[in-house]
Amino acid sequence: MVTASTDPLPASLEAGTSVRVLAPGDLLFRQGDPAAAIYRVESGRLRLIRRTVDDHLVILHTARRGEFFAEASLFADAYHCDAVAAAASSVRVYPKQIVMEAMRTDPALAEAFMARLAHQLQELRARMELRNIGSARDRASGRVSGGARLSR
Repeated sequence: MVTASTDPLPASLEAGTSVRVLAPGDLLFRQGDPAAAIYRVESGRLRLIRRTVDDHLVILHTARRGEFFAEASLFADAYHCDAVAAAASSVRVYPKQIVMEAMRTDPALAEAFMARLAHQLQELRARMELRNIGSARDRASGRVSGGARLSR
């Protein structure tokens, strides 16, 4: 996904943040918990996991150092998955109200944040499309430099 160098939240927002330290297996939040913040991995890895109706675990994403995650919580009342430390981790917590206020008062920040999310969505769609291609040979021929997909 996107690394810290391209994440648009300014350092000035860090004044209202805190850092959570997690041991492997610790929960940061659980599906259904009130959506109170977005997060950036300072060190370690966090997995975003959802349980299926037949009680299987599905890893939706593994967030690594420098990555933001749970951005959808800015526009949701509750988290849609669990966030579990996959390794000893340190996570910066950006309270929802601080991030939303910063975006309301700084249109350039809001635009940069939307652009990053749009880029992530494009990457996800490309990966989903490649995943749906049957053979490894067909998947390889469906890619061009940078992971973009060729039109057919």
